Amino acid sequence: MVAYRNWKTLPPVTLTAAAQKLTSNPVICQEFTIQGLSTNSGDFFLGNKDILTTTGVPRAKSTPHNFYPVDIDGEPKGWDLSQVYVVGTAGDVVRIQYVSWEDVNG
Repeated sequence: MVAYRNWKTLPPVTLTAAAQKLTSNPVICQEFTIQGLSTNSGDFFLGNKDILTTTGVPRAKSTPHNFYPVDIDGEPKGWDLSQVYVVGTAGDVVRIQYVSWEDVNG
């Protein structure tokens, strides 16, 4: 197999005060970038389904935040974006792009 990196984009996510998934369908990727719009009111928080604005690490708006494969037992593991949650100021928006590997031979 000959593969190449293919950048893809998820639909923008409008934040609420409750944790919500980046996407409802499983999306497996090797790396992803998330960024809040410069017009957002505040920072956003990224984590699992239990993430809160009081317990998470704030991610500054308009700054790209990159996430790479996790190394588990010497093997890099990708991300399932349907298992990543975001929370922040209601009405703020984040954008997500991710890398998938595509087989050039189809």
